[in-house]
Amino acid sequence: GALQKGRAEGRAADFNALVAEQQAAQERQSAAAEAKDYRRAEGRKLASSTAAMGAGGVTGAGSPLLVSEATVREIALGSSRLKYAGDVRSKRLLDESQLYKRRGRYARRASYLEAGSSILSGASGWMASRG
Repeated sequence: GALQKGRAEGRAADFNALVAEQQAAQERQSAAAEAKDYRRAEGRKLASSTAAMGAGGVTGAGSPLLVSEATVREIALGSSRLKYAGDVRSKRLLDESQLYKRRGRYARRASYLEAGSSILSGASGWMASRG
């Protein structure tokens, strides 16, 4: 009984750890895709704005250039923030996975201790009845 219970708890913890690892990988991939989509969308907006300025006769020198450079930096920063947020979520899930793995190991160890204790208690009872 005790060994089976420990093994079952260990298998459940291993499964939960695997699920958390898969979710962590998905978070990283999702954040990378979101950051890429953000850069594309914001890049299109910047290109459209630049084209509109050009059509209006505004040159790319001076203040418009500074605004464009600042916008490019903001796009890069926003993209980095999105990726970082995904990395943080991924790390949290990987930490959770490690906790599940540890729980599984502890459940298995506890089952061995419980089984050993049961054997010793039975042997002690048997010896006491004989003697």
